[in-house]
Amino acid sequence: MSFVSIIASPERVSVVSDCHLTDLDKNGDRIVLPGTKPSMVKVSENQLVVCTGSASALKKIKKMYPFQKENHVFNETALEAIEETIRHVPFEKQDVLFALVDCSGPVSCMIVSNKPGDRRQTLVPDHRRLAVLFLAGREISEENAKRISDEFNRLVQSTGKERTNQIFEAQKKLNQYVAGLDHTVSQRIYHLLLEK
Repeated sequence: MSFVSIIASPERVSVVSDCHLTDLDKNGDRIVLPGTKPSMVKVSENQLVVCTGSASALKKIKKMYPFQKENHVFNETALEAIEETIRHVPFEKQDVLFALVDCSGPVSCMIVSNKPGDRRQTLVPDHRRLAVLFLAGREISEENAKRISDEFNRLVQSTGKERTNQIFEAQKKLNQYVAGLDHTVSQRIYHLLLEK
């Protein structure tokens, strides 16, 4: 399973990914791919995409949106094409979560899954609260999802949340915590920071 945490303020977004990519094999069984790669990719100076649950879908999305200095236009047509890509993976076999982090205007984090009927949700941080997204597969139960959220809240209370390094420290510790809940989550991490 992959685990990604996205923590956004109005000025910056910190994204931490473990280094395990997952996919479905020829028989439709979930597997962790060999090697170490993050579930995220920067597509412009101000935008990045995250895709957990399907290395194949991430690869297709990377081809659709190769890195360029200028911002990509993620209009309705573009988002529908991405949704079609992730929904090509059968939900009954594997959860696929896609997030678009965009700092080209007001900071926003959009998420959608391959679950039938699931709709896009967009979080916009403000100066009173951070926008927080955790992307994990169905191996993480609702009870454990609540534990992860509670642990992150505890961590930011102890490390602070005003500076980038404080948020990153909390994300590193959170990844270790999640790896303790699910052995397929790698403790090796990748970090990307987008700033306005």
